[in-house]
Amino acid sequence: MRVTQRLPPRTWGTAVSALIVAFVLSALLITRPGGRTEPEAVPSDGASRPERASGHRLTTDTTIETLQSYLSKGPPRADLLAALGEAYLQKARETGNPAYYPKAETLLRRALELAPGSVEALTGMGALALARHQFAEALDWGQRAVQASPHRAAAYGVVADALVELGRYEEAVTVVVDIRPDQAAYARVSYLRELYGDVEGAIEVMRKAVSAGAPNSEGTAYVQVQLGVLLFTVGRFAEAEREFQIALQRVPN
Repeated sequence: MRVTQRLPPRTWGTAVSALIVAFVLSALLITRPGGRTEPEAVPSDGASRPERASGHRLTTDTTIETLQSYLSKGPPRADLLAALGEAYLQKARETGNPAYYPKAETLLRRALELAPGSVEALTGMGALALARHQFAEALDWGQRAVQASPHRAAAYGVVADALVELGRYEEAVTVVVDIRPDQAAYARVSYLRELYGDVEGAIEVMRKAVSAGAPNSEGTAYVQVQLGVLLFTVGRFAEAEREFQIALQRVPN
């Protein structure tokens, strides 16, 4: 997915638009690459993952409770610890409460003690660093995650976000091109287009980000808000309001 195909021929140094959508993915995304905003707890012992009851969205609180239940039934496992850490990062994003960050960090570091090469834990640490605006650290964690799993889109996502925040846009473009086309990748392409001054192109791709996600996920509501902000910046206020209202319908409050 080439982000440069529709970009105007300008230098990246003059690319920053007057109003920037602060699309720093905080893991969970933040919307994480793959379109998931809820970590799936899949125990390796064959137990099934938590199912969405009656077709409703699996809430982050339910995810946390389920993972805690799995962990309480046996010795600590790196995959479950990392998933729980990511769930706390998601909870922090949903609530805007940084008090969840230390909990996430403890779990992710414990996962790395058990499995130093855990790409989930490395990516989670990168997302945590992004959320704390520790961008150089985030880049290091993301690069370590890429080394651990060169084909994992989430790892490249952390690297791309860190490069953008460090002002290394050309490198970020190269990384984003390697991410599979899903909700998170579309959102990153949109942000880069906006940084480059192509707001209409950013709106076009952010619409794809909205369409690519689960209808009632927090991640889809989040990118819909970003779409609304982009529309607002170009004076399309009625359209912006519509996007904000739909986001509230997807995830009330």
